[in-house]
Amino acid sequence: MSDFWKSRTAAAALVLSVALTAGAAHAEYSPPVSTATAAPLVLSADGKPLLTLGGSSATYPGDPGTNTGAVRDVELGSTSVPIGGGGVPLSSILNLGDLASTVSSRSAASGATDTDAAAGTLGDAANQAGPLSVDLLALGGAALVPQNLVDNVTMSFGAFSSRTKFVDGELQPAEYRVGQASLLVRSPAVKDAASRLYQALGGVDRQIEKIVSQKADLAPLKRLLTPLGVPSPTLAVQSNTRDKIFAALLARPLTSRNKVVTIDFSTGTVTVHLDQLAGGLNDKPANTELISSKDYHLVTQAIHDVMNDAADIALGTISDSLDAVRLTLRWAGPVGPGGMGGKMDVTWNFTLRQAIDGSMPQPVSASTGAAAPVATALLTTLTKSLSVVGKAFKPASDLVLAASRDRHASGAARTRAARAAAVPNRAADGDNLVELLLKVKFGFTSTVTDMLLPVFRMANQVISVEINHQEPRTCVLPTGVRLPSARFTSAVSINFLKATVAARLDLGLSSGSVTIPNCR
Repeated sequence: MSDFWKSRTAAAALVLSVALTAGAAHAEYSPPVSTATAAPLVLSADGKPLLTLGGSSATYPGDPGTNTGAVRDVELGSTSVPIGGGGVPLSSILNLGDLASTVSSRSAASGATDTDAAAGTLGDAANQAGPLSVDLLALGGAALVPQNLVDNVTMSFGAFSSRTKFVDGELQPAEYRVGQASLLVRSPAVKDAASRLYQALGGVDRQIEKIVSQKADLAPLKRLLTPLGVPSPTLAVQSNTRDKIFAALLARPLTSRNKVVTIDFSTGTVTVHLDQLAGGLNDKPANTELISSKDYHLVTQAIHDVMNDAADIALGTISDSLDAVRLTLRWAGPVGPGGMGGKMDVTWNFTLRQAIDGSMPQPVSASTGAAAPVATALLTTLTKSLSVVGKAFKPASDLVLAASRDRHASGAARTRAARAAAVPNRAADGDNLVELLLKVKFGFTSTVTDMLLPVFRMANQVISVEINHQEPRTCVLPTGVRLPSARFTSAVSINFLKATVAARLDLGLSSGSVTIPNCR
């Protein structure tokens, strides 16, 4: 047996130890002809098992099974992994979640050439399993990323299982399943960027206020009221779409259209869905690497997609938030020569939505002296002339809506040309609104992508993950033909690269070894 195979056999040694020890008590003990071992989780270091959870084993002859194993009374703190010149408690690295209650194993060795072993979330348990997570910062990653850039980098795995089976001496194709894999990154930098995003969105309100103030056409309203001899109205505009936009962005995490990246603005969390990045986790060739720095450009593209959607949400929110643009028309000033006619003071508060819909509330008068009856006439005229008021603000409303209905900020150049052709005298202000959102979008996108690049580099330095990990062993017939006689299979195999000795975590580990006649 090669040294390589001996080191991997050690990962299952703890599973078999009970059976072998029992056999050693008999003077007639001889090595089993076939064996099957399985365990949902096996941690090994330097070729020696450190921890096995839920293991089972079977041997032929002696204890053919089917035997089963389950996880009970997990104490991860008593196990440590040699990293950075010291031992890091496994409880700092690994979070089992509720996995312990959903994983199990079974092993059977029914003959010299027949074995069957399976481990992980078997049967209906696959639908109940919560994720298991590995802390990359605890694995030595904290020293490989800039200080305060991230405070949580974990890789998680959902339901997993593998099966290794021999039938009449023939090794069956490996069976494995991995339900989910993701890389979660929580960054103070991203959360701070979300706060800056809120501040930057205040610029959207300022731009809307500018559009409405400059494009509101009060001339028809002034002509209507000239016969009454009232002062010209003043217009004040206050937009508060920022809170609505930000609330829409925080309402739920946003996921890219290809399902690769999810960003939660409220927590500063970015989740890379590694299963989607890999095009699915099942039916992969043996020993498929899960994460690579070459995938970074695919992640950045997904982040751009998320931020395009965020910009669309912002634009859509503006379109639906004309009621957040508050307008105040006020007629104030002395009436008559030297103010002898009293003081006119009429205030009309309404929203841009109400102006367009013609649903404004009644104006309010605080006029005094002889100006009071003039104010009453003004109120009557205004109440009967809602359509004139609506027309006064329609150019501004149209421009705000035109900008917000571009809906896809990434296509700003195309929509600029279309809007300029349709309403050339309004294009510039609308473009300013879109360009402002583009600037906000690109600023946030740069923060996220700049944060993820060192994280991806760090991940590739501290961990190596293989899906459908297989380690076969063969024997040779007198004719020179090689036949498979044993195999280890694990649904997920994780190497801790910063460990001072070779350290490995196998999830859903199953193995079988048979004796084929005349095969050595």
